[in-house]
Amino acid sequence: MQENEIEQAVTMTETQKEIVIATDGERYNAVELRKTIRKRRNLVVEFFRDTKDKAHKTWKAIVSQEKGFTDRLDKADGEIEFAVSKYDTEQEILRKAEQKKLQDKVNADAERERERLEKRAAKLKTPAKKEEATKQAAAVVAQTVSLPSTIIKSNGVSSRKTWKAKIIDETLIPRRFLIVNTSALNDYARATKGNQHVAGVEFYEHSGTAIRV
Repeated sequence: MQENEIEQAVTMTETQKEIVIATDGERYNAVELRKTIRKRRNLVVEFFRDTKDKAHKTWKAIVSQEKGFTDRLDKADGEIEFAVSKYDTEQEILRKAEQKKLQDKVNADAERERERLEKRAAKLKTPAKKEEATKQAAAVVAQTVSLPSTIIKSNGVSSRKTWKAKIIDETLIPRRFLIVNTSALNDYARATKGNQHVAGVEFYEHSGTAIRV
């Protein structure tokens, strides 16, 4: 069968979109039409089978060859990414440690200055001067220390942090994060013929017709 014959067969089979069956005869004709459609569909599938098989084999060979190269590149890329991430993490730990050390010193200096002013205020006799000195002591606040990262940024490269989830106990996971396994429920419905109750599920029998060609 040639492609133009396939096109003709499909065109001849196509009918109006809305089919209304009101009599036994119309039902019989509709079923016979379905048989014809199924036969011609099989012819179409058979016509393209060899071409698809050849194309699929060619595609698989190309994909396999491509994967041989990309896997090696991905492995190298992943190893480098891991090493860079490890270095960045270590540097960030060092930066935070140094920042905390400097912040502790600044906090201690501010605390000593506050205590000095409070002692000075306590020695003053004049209420107004004493109040003013007390306010000066309370106003002493340690400055926030912020050390910039020393990591040199490369053009086109940016760091990213992604939050991910790891299941610890699936029995504790809230319902809104669970996905209903509809396929398993359908299998269960077929196996039990809908005679077994499952909470939250209604089993029903779907009617259809099978066409043998």
